Amino acid sequence: MAQIRIQTLQGADGTERYIVHVPPTQGSPLWSSEGGLPGTLEGWNGQGQSFGWANNIYAMAGRENAGANAVTAAMEEAGIPPGSDVAFVAHSQGGLVSAQLADDRAFNAATGAEGTYNVTDIFSVGSPVQTYTPAQSSTDVVNVQHVQNEGTDGDFVPTLDLEGRSFRHPGGNPAENVQDVHMQTPHENPDFPQQDAAHNAHDSVHRDAHDPSVYSETSGYYGTLREHGTIPRSRARPTAWTASTSGRTSCSWTTWSSTRAGSDRRRPCEGAQASP
Repeated sequence: MAQIRIQTLQGADGTERYIVHVPPTQGSPLWSSEGGLPGTLEGWNGQGQSFGWANNIYAMAGRENAGANAVTAAMEEAGIPPGSDVAFVAHSQGGLVSAQLADDRAFNAATGAEGTYNVTDIFSVGSPVQTYTPAQSSTDVVNVQHVQNEGTDGDFVPTLDLEGRSFRHPGGNPAENVQDVHMQTPHENPDFPQQDAAHNAHDSVHRDAHDPSVYSETSGYYGTLREHGTIPRSRARPTAWTASTSGRTSCSWTTWSSTRAGSDRRRPCEGAQASP
């Protein structure tokens, strides 16, 4: 099941804005070492996961997919009013799905029409976001991509978008408001060993194998962002978010599965801040 976190930020002027945290690929492993190809396909088909491996293919191809449907359903269940300012925060497939939604004029619009939201920003790590161009030029998309460092590999997942190259744009995505920010892959923290170099470069948070609540502050994308702090915006323009989020912050989690038509929604974290 996909867990989509939605934060409500209420400014001093009473205006509410929303941050939607979209998850990465979840479910069974990409490859079953024990079952080979038959076991892998069985795992893909049987996981009932909105953000399963197969959903990457649909999202990259611009097709309707369970991940995008789960996000829109979660936003509706959370009661986000049409036309509201919304920002997406995501990792891997979550960034791809967020970029696909922002590309859709029936979703990303400032008209206030039913089913539309004003997507102001997408911030992702390890995501192939250049496949899409936001429907609104005011939507900023920034993706942090790990690149090769001395003794480390870069993250190959963001390169799957071929930098936006297509028959329409053979030279790459020309949109000025879609940017990849390259940062060197941190070296592996020996206290949090990874399966291989690919996981070291791509995973957002490196957790303790025995206690998931314990995580590395120096490796993974989380370590990169802690070290570098401010990520440059894709354009130098003021944003209403920075001036109007001094009020209430609340959170809700909406859990969606592609195999059911309901959701479980809770508000356990009034006043909480985002965690890794």
